[in-house]
Amino acid sequence: MAGVGILGYQIARALHADGHEVTALELDDRRALRVRDELDVKLVEGDCSDPQVLERAGIADHDAFLALTGLDEDNLVSSLVAKTRFAVPRVIARINDPSNSWLFDQTWGIDVAMSAPAILVSLVEEATAASEIVNLLDLATAGVRVVETSIGPANPYVGRRLAEVPIPDGVVIATVIRHGQPMAAGDDTELQAGDQVLVVVRREAAASVDDLFAVV
Repeated sequence: MAGVGILGYQIARALHADGHEVTALELDDRRALRVRDELDVKLVEGDCSDPQVLERAGIADHDAFLALTGLDEDNLVSSLVAKTRFAVPRVIARINDPSNSWLFDQTWGIDVAMSAPAILVSLVEEATAASEIVNLLDLATAGVRVVETSIGPANPYVGRRLAEVPIPDGVVIATVIRHGQPMAAGDDTELQAGDQVLVVVRREAAASVDDLFAVV
């Protein structure tokens, strides 16, 4: 993984505690010193965008590469090098500036893109009821998003089966969660007020989820 700031440090510690072999790449001397003193992981100091540094870290022998620096350009370049030069099976990259999200896809070798600001905004919107749609995951390779929405009491589809709901192309109802219990989403599943619905949607069709379910 590249970048051991606040986010990277916590992820490195959690992965190691879960039994994963972690190699941390860090250019900043202070952060590198903290990793060396506090974490029992392999540390390689250097620029994560430099192929020689990545090779020295043994990246080709790792199952995944996490680009978690505070600079989008470094995350993009290191992800591309990891995927194209070293054929890392799984590349996960952090998006710092949400306006750069469109870049973080398979073109740059990225399998999964994570936007901390976007996740925080989604959580705040959910907590304040500012939005009924919460983005949970962006799968760059497949070109889809996984989102969550809640069925409000005034939603026109309350009491209707999923077969009766005009679900647009590019939208798949993955599961319905009722009283904390996930249910298989089939044509005969009847929506109830308070249901949480997990939806898999193509990126370009994401707005259709708002149109379909964001009625309170």
